[in-house]
Amino acid sequence: SIALRTMAVTTTKQLPAAWVAALRQLLAGTDAEGMRQALAAVRSPALARASGGAFQETLLSLARDADRPLDIRLEALAAVQAGAPPNPTLPQGTFDAIRAGLDASAPAAARANTAFVVERTTLGTDELAVVAEALPAAGPLYTPRLLAAFGKTKDDSAGRALVAGLSRSQTHGSIRADALRVVLAN
Repeated sequence: SIALRTMAVTTTKQLPAAWVAALRQLLAGTDAEGMRQALAAVRSPALARASGGAFQETLLSLARDADRPLDIRLEALAAVQAGAPPNPTLPQGTFDAIRAGLDASAPAAARANTAFVVERTTLGTDELAVVAEALPAAGPLYTPRLLAAFGKTKDDSAGRALVAGLSRSQTHGSIRADALRVVLAN
């Protein structure tokens, strides 16, 4: 809607209470399209700055809600991670959405949000093993972003999982050597 697009480019330093209430209502509602538009607004840099974290709990609730569509869960999680400091841990109860977003049959927007979250997040060894298993089907668009997660660990088993995943990947030839060198340097 025009109102949501206007909110997304706001220059205000603090959101009016009426905007916060309206966005929370959309995010908590059942209208999937309205929710998607509200998520796009909340994730915009201007609104994220002006919100002061007002939507974090609502976004986390959406990301954890297995009854919501996958794209909505992952967009909410991406909005949470976009507003977090560098290399945050993954919020509890959200990895199942990441796992589903790594699947080659997931919609492109879900896969893109998954790659964004994985790239920005510090994952545990078991979570990295799941990401490594998805590398063969990730494709050249998402693989470089998924690789970034492995550069944040010094765990040998995560490194071995990465190498095994890349060896089965059809796109390993499209990975820049310098990018891989940075990841493997850990």
